[in-house]
Amino acid sequence: GKADPRIQELQEEMAALRNHFQLQLVQEMKKTAQAEEQLRQRSQQEERRVAELEAQVAQVSELLGTYEKAKQRDQGTSQRLKERIVQLDLENKTLAIAASSRSPGELAVEEATLDVSVLKEKMEKLQKLLRAAAGK
Repeated sequence: GKADPRIQELQEEMAALRNHFQLQLVQEMKKTAQAEEQLRQRSQQEERRVAELEAQVAQVSELLGTYEKAKQRDQGTSQRLKERIVQLDLENKTLAIAASSRSPGELAVEEATLDVSVLKEKMEKLQKLLRAAAGK
């Protein structure tokens, strides 16, 4: 007996459907593979970006550390200079007081009446005072 044309029609329809679904499945698998590859690439880019940012943060931290050290060093230098100024100011005042507290007679004597040896003696005294002040 000859096969029923309807059965053959159904078989052809089933084969067409099978091919159609097979094709769709292959396309979906390709899409999924593409999406996974894109995700992998994006994830790698993100990791690189994070690594770059971490490197930049480390660099900035190092710069800040260097800056802080320099700042502290400058503050120390500044403090020492201020202390030295105070010390010199004090020495200056001490010398001024010492100079003004000499006997008025000593200061009042006119230079014209002093002979060379007395002037020389006075100069040596002043030089000693200056050396003593500078030596401190």
